[in-house]
Parts: sequence; structure tokens; C-alpha cells
Amino acid sequence: QVYHTYTVDKGMACFGWDNVQVDGNIQKYWVSASVCEQMCSRYPECDGFIYYSGDYTACTFKEIHYKSLSALAGHDCHFKNVQWSRPPVPSPPPQTTPPPSPSPTPSPPAPPSSPPSPPPPQSPPVVVQLPGNGWWFQMPGNGWCQDASGAEGRNHWLGSGDHLSSCVSVCRRDPSCVAVAEFTTSGQCVVYTDSRKNYPQDWNFQPGLTVQGWDVAKAGFTGVGAAEW
Repeated sequence: QVYHTYTVDKGMACFGWDNVQVDGNIQKYWVSASVCEQMCSRYPECDGFIYYSGDYTACTFKEIHYKSLSALAGHDCHFKNVQWSRPPVPSPPPQTTPPPSPSPTPSPPAPPSSPPSPPPPQSPPVVVQLPGNGWWFQMPGNGWCQDASGAEGRNHWLGSGDHLSSCVSVCRRDPSCVAVAEFTTSGQCVVYTDSRKNYPQDWNFQPGLTVQGWDVAKAGFTGVGAAEW
């Protein structure tokens, strides 16, 4: 049973969202869009999903922080209407001319307000050494890689590794790879790259924006198991 209606942006991919787990999965493969809608509707934290219908079908469940669309063939953006519905703006009451009133006594000028406090500085990356893989920057936070505004949505491969070093080893063999995220419990790797060749057959390529020129600033993910990324 579907508990929500969905608006669909055809041929568009949604960015500026965080992934969220539905039935223990971030992605669901070989399903119809209506099945994905039913799954998403059971989770309040699931605000929608990207549905891909190309050489395979899959949906990636999402939690909205802000919505940004980009044309991408084979992709449709589904999101719950309740998330983006807006109440009608009431019409202003008719203007009437008030009777003239005596000029009020001017109030003394207000004292100058204190300038707003600057935002807290973001934690700098930590330099770590991974056995057999040299030195790497570990970005602040937990989750998938993001830029300073919290956007992810970049070309990446999804696969499994034994531990972080094995995920990093895959990245080191790919000149186009710019960053890696790893789920410590399952060993799932997220390898950010534009390359679509020379990856294991059981890995899945998830298209998005190019990683070239992408300034990775932090890690961020608010779904279940965020601390394990």
C-alpha cells in the first residue's frame, strides 16, 4: 500500500540529498518504480529516490536537505509531495486610508547591535597512514564524501572490500579516483571516479556529476549506521 503520492521529474537526477537506508538497503536493484515508492513510504526519513532504468533498474533512497536537479538520461527523480507542498499565500486585506494621526514623539536611536558571531571553524582533515597504501587525508565527519555545501551526487562505484585498505587499493589503481568512503561493518566501498573500466564485475557504477574539480571537504550521512562510515 502506498501512503504517499510522488512527483516525478523525468530524465533528471537529484543532487544535494543524503542516502538513507530502507529495509537495510541504500539501493534496491531490479525493481519497478512503484515498488520503490511503496518501500520509501514506510520510512519517514525517506523523502524520495532516484530511479534508474537503463541496462538494469535500481532506485537509490534519499533524505532531502535541499533539492537540485540535473538532466541525466535514464534517471527520474521521485519525491514525496508532502515534502515540497506549499500552503496557498493568503491575499492581503484591502487597504483603507486611516485618519491622520498626530506625529509621534521620535524615539531615541537604538544602540548598535553586536556583530553576529562567526560560524565555528570546520575541523581540518587528519593525515593518516594506511598499511601498504601510503598517506591519505581523512576528512572530518562520518559518511559519504561531500563538498563544503553538503552535496555528493558524483560518479562512483559501489562494491565490497575486506577493510578500508582494500578500498583504498582499488582507488590507487585508478588515475581518475579522487576519494573513497568505506562502511566498516559490511566492508562496502564507495570509490569516486569518472572511469567505467577495470572494476570487478560484481561492483555497480552509479552515474552522477564528474569528479574532476570536485573539492571534497567533509563526510556526511544522517541515515542509519552513519557512525560506521
